[in-house]
Amino acid sequence: MSLLNAIAALRELDIKGDHAWLADYWLSLWQDNQLPARADFHPQRVCELLPGIAIFEVKPNVGVHCRIAGSYFLHRFGLDIARKDWLAITPPEARTLRLARNTRIATGAISLCRRRDPNRSDEGALITDIQLPFRPEPGGETTCYLHRSDWKPRNVDRDMKRPRPRKIVPAEEFIAIDLGLAA
Repeated sequence: MSLLNAIAALRELDIKGDHAWLADYWLSLWQDNQLPARADFHPQRVCELLPGIAIFEVKPNVGVHCRIAGSYFLHRFGLDIARKDWLAITPPEARTLRLARNTRIATGAISLCRRRDPNRSDEGALITDIQLPFRPEPGGETTCYLHRSDWKPRNVDRDMKRPRPRKIVPAEEFIAIDLGLAA
């Protein structure tokens, strides 16, 4: 794996806007051609993006937990996903797919996902997410990755007195580029 592979992957995915800003910061954290460590990620460096950022912890092929999630996720899903078992709140028929995708990211792939917001029908209905892996945690059993969504709540989402319908399903489009991390 190398920093050059990561740069090429991001170029291939044609990352733009705030996703590109986050990706540039993530790239700046690489050391000696190694993925960034989770401990090196300082949220204050990207504070404007924090409402749309989550960090997931993955035990490859076993489980996924959301460590932290910005405020936009609460509005998007109608529940706070922080400290939750990500697979437990995924519909049963989608859990295998979600675990496979999260494992791929955690084992060294950058991904870009696109999905439609089931509660919107206009141009704001298309959501794009980017996932950027961190180096495996000490001990090697789990790995975290950085997730950013460009979904933003509108006033109607913020003012809802009832929860949004929970539709926490995997993206329709998942593009992942492996960075060549040795197993």
